[in-house]
Amino acid sequence: MATATGIFLALIHFLHGVYRGYLPRPVISCSVLRPVFSFVFGNYLASLFNSAASFIFPLMVLNLLGPEASAYFYIAWMKNGVIGIIAGGTASSLFAEGSHSPENLSSQVLR
Repeated sequence: MATATGIFLALIHFLHGVYRGYLPRPVISCSVLRPVFSFVFGNYLASLFNSAASFIFPLMVLNLLGPEASAYFYIAWMKNGVIGIIAGGTASSLFAEGSHSPENLSSQVLR
């Protein structure tokens, strides 16, 4: 509710005060969407397959070993997720730094 209220106030109240007569109106342009559709659809499928394991494995443990084992598995699975987030963030940061200054990439990897 807080997000919806904030968006409503920003789009309707504040923008109307700055731009007289402003009315937000979404427009879908097929000429813009058509060239990027295959890219977006491919990313969506890849993301779906990438996250499928995080949905399937806890259900498999639940069905095979029962709720108690599933609870233990889920705690370990979430701890692994935190480590994965840290590793992913570090990799993204290294990618950005390496793209910015490729000549310093080896020192960035060591750091």
